[in-house]
Amino acid sequence: MIWIPIAAGILLTSLTFAWGNKKKKQLLTLQKRFAPILDVEAYVKDSKNDLDKLIKNKKQNLEDEIADELDKLEKEKINYEKQFKDLALNIDDLEKEQKVLNDENKYIQKTIKLASDEIELLNYGFYEKKYDYHTDKDWQSKLKSVLEEQKLRLKNTKKDCYDPKRVSNKKGILIAARINRKISYQDSDKEGRKVQLNFIKLMLRAFNGECDGLIAKTTWRNFDTQYDRMNNAFDSINRIAELFHCQLCLSYKWLKEDELSLKHEYEEWKQQEKEEQRRIKEQIREEERALREIEKAKKDAEIEEKRYQAALDKARGEVDGANEKQKEKLLLQIKELEERMKEMEEKRRTISQAEITKTGHVYVISNVGSFGDGVYKIGMTRRLEPLDRVKELGDASVPFPFDIHAMIRTTNAPGLENALHKHFDNKRVNLENTRKEFFFVSIEEIKEELIKLKSELGIDSDFQLTMLAEAKQYWQSEAKRKHLEGLYNKS
Repeated sequence: MIWIPIAAGILLTSLTFAWGNKKKKQLLTLQKRFAPILDVEAYVKDSKNDLDKLIKNKKQNLEDEIADELDKLEKEKINYEKQFKDLALNIDDLEKEQKVLNDENKYIQKTIKLASDEIELLNYGFYEKKYDYHTDKDWQSKLKSVLEEQKLRLKNTKKDCYDPKRVSNKKGILIAARINRKISYQDSDKEGRKVQLNFIKLMLRAFNGECDGLIAKTTWRNFDTQYDRMNNAFDSINRIAELFHCQLCLSYKWLKEDELSLKHEYEEWKQQEKEEQRRIKEQIREEERALREIEKAKKDAEIEEKRYQAALDKARGEVDGANEKQKEKLLLQIKELEERMKEMEEKRRTISQAEITKTGHVYVISNVGSFGDGVYKIGMTRRLEPLDRVKELGDASVPFPFDIHAMIRTTNAPGLENALHKHFDNKRVNLENTRKEFFFVSIEEIKEELIKLKSELGIDSDFQLTMLAEAKQYWQSEAKRKHLEGLYNKS
């Protein structure tokens, strides 16, 4: 009966093998079904490993940066400690410098107190001129004398600059820089003197170089700035020189200031000369325009007179052969032509007079929109049509046209204009440039002065002054502006 166990074993093996195949198929089915989940787990595992590595690297980098910052802070700490020690060592020098600055401040305050009025004027941009030369030669001559005086001071300084009293050298000769107290160098007074003399050379070279640069750049606009810079250079060099007991002389600085003032006023004089040349050229152009206008009017008058004369001769010739009705018409025409001829004669006389005399028009105009109320321009033109000149003034240079208050014809237009300008000289809008013809006056004041000057200067016609300015465009613009502002505020 051995076959029974064998058969049972074979059967069991077969069943086991069948069960194994079934389970294998189920496992494969499960692997296929849950393959995405198994992949995510692997991804998560890999990501976790990468993240661990990244954190580890970041941590290492951060530790390195912290170490670097600590090194920098340590170095800065050492540097600050060193600076603190240096500052501590220089306390005595700073205290000495403070004492010097306090002394200088007392001197400056004293100077300000003595010259407070001048300083107040300077704060308002006022500069009082020191020189009044009228030719280029005079300016150059004065400048040369100032430079010669500087050269003399420098030569005297080279010879002997020991000056314990701070006035001049011991021989009473004015110098550019001085030695206030002798020093020793390497236990030698002689060597100490050499050091001081060499330092004085450096001081003068530095100050002269600074001044030359400032003076070379001086114009009629920047005097105050250059003056302050020159004084700052003087004070700075003297503070440095205290260690060697040397000093630039105040009187030498004054010479440099004189040179600066000369350059400033010379540049201003040149600017005024340029403006005067422009004014003269403009006056010449205005005269040329007036002459061209006169010449054109003269030619037009001659042509018109010839035309009237021809018409008159023709009418006179036709009178004898005309009937009563035609004759009456011709006589009226002749009378009218004769009146025209008289007008032409008067016009020709006026043109001739304007050509050979100073006859012209003095005008009084205002521009409320551009310059405000109470400002009037008093000018002159010799043109036959003076209104053309007023129109030119209001064309492009101002936003509104000028209003005419008076147009006065006179045989001496330049004289009347100059007399009015002279009388109202202290009421000029521009007190610096007298070629500007605007004045803070009233029409009543102008009228009173014109009445006084009428007989004196031969104003050959009555004049009427318009008291109020029309300023039409200005007032229209203001009304429109208020209207637009109202609309804007509502919106």
